Amino acid sequence: MSIFFPSFLNFLATRSEMSLSSPVFIEVGMGMYSIQKKPASYILVVDDDEDIRSLFKFLLENEGYEVVTAPSCKDCFEIIRKNKPGLIILDILLPGEDGIEILKKLRGNPQFASIPVILISALRDTDHIVRGLQAGANDYVTKPINGPILLARIETHLKLGSLVNRLKRQKDILSKMAALDELTGIYNRRFLFDILTSEIERKTRYKRSLSLLMMDIDHFKRVNDKHGHPVGDKTLQRFVDLVGTSLRSNDVFCRYGGEEFCAILPETDTTQAEKVAKRIQSSIEETSITISGIQIYLTVSIGVVTSGPDHEQSAWEIIEHSDKALYMAKRNGRNCVEVYNALKGK
Repeated sequence: MSIFFPSFLNFLATRSEMSLSSPVFIEVGMGMYSIQKKPASYILVVDDDEDIRSLFKFLLENEGYEVVTAPSCKDCFEIIRKNKPGLIILDILLPGEDGIEILKKLRGNPQFASIPVILISALRDTDHIVRGLQAGANDYVTKPINGPILLARIETHLKLGSLVNRLKRQKDILSKMAALDELTGIYNRRFLFDILTSEIERKTRYKRSLSLLMMDIDHFKRVNDKHGHPVGDKTLQRFVDLVGTSLRSNDVFCRYGGEEFCAILPETDTTQAEKVAKRIQSSIEETSITISGIQIYLTVSIGVVTSGPDHEQSAWEIIEHSDKALYMAKRNGRNCVEVYNALKGK
């Protein structure tokens, strides 16, 4: 039942006489094996033997796949970096760096780690097969190659790879949804602590400043009480839009809870952060919000805190200090900006 390489070479010799748009039939034992066209999918074949690369390319292209071949490890990675394949067929024994080393590099790179890999090995090469599977190969085929089995395994691993990629995309979507505030579409409180902790580590490593703005919409309860929660919700959304116009693309805007919001300002000292806060405060005060014919005027109180290059503060401490500054802004009449003074503790 096996298709031996001499048979493949004879088959290859008829290549110019065959129509690639028609089903291709290979004689296998007592029967005929029909290679039906499949949706195109890019497969990379890595083997130092030109005849073997040609055989795989011919077989798989007639099955409907797009095929690219590479004779060495170097060529393999140049191709992969330009365009990630859906599956790799990899010879274990290659000149210089063997297939197992290529496999280890693939599995060690997050960008390529999920690519399905089928190893090609000699029938008695058990040791290399075991090492390859332990290094992360998805499957293997042995020489002489059995065409139907090879094609069935390719199709199986392409389907599994597609499923893995789809699950990964769904996971990414769910992770993003878990980090976002449902009403306003900006990041939520849970994400705030994660990203703030990361930014603290980054500013410490590079000796930079980091600032945080804590904002609270003044007397927002009156909007809900007078106009109802649907109008209140739309008001919050409009507030977020207005604040966003005053922030940079690398600033991180989060909803802390209710009508309280935070903005993380990386690489921003106290003077710069206070300017941003005052710009936000003026923008909110000077803009009227119209919702369903109802005109609403808002003001906002903002507390500012800065963690300098040499300051060692946790995310909780920075938020606590910004909250103290916000409390000072409210105590001083609201609709203003207050900066936390570490020496005075306020």
